[in-house]
Amino acid sequence: MTLIVGSVAAIGVIITWQQQNRADRRAEWWRRAQWAFERTFSDDDRQTASKPRSLEVRKAAARAVVAASAKTGDPVDPVIQALADS
Repeated sequence: MTLIVGSVAAIGVIITWQQQNRADRRAEWWRRAQWAFERTFSDDDRQTASKPRSLEVRKAAARAVVAASAKTGDPVDPVIQALADS
């Protein structure tokens, strides 16, 4: 009986860990995406790569988001993917 209770508890811990891991990866992806877009579309010269902001800078930001998504295994928004692929 103790073995069964221990097994059920272990399964519960594993499921909880997986859910937390997935939530952490999504939060990190969103943090990186926000950082990239804030830097790309900022009016502050110190935060942007160049002035005027070109399509190439925006493509680079989209590629950074796609790369971060590839590392976390989360899906990429089709608009961001299209911009990165162009």
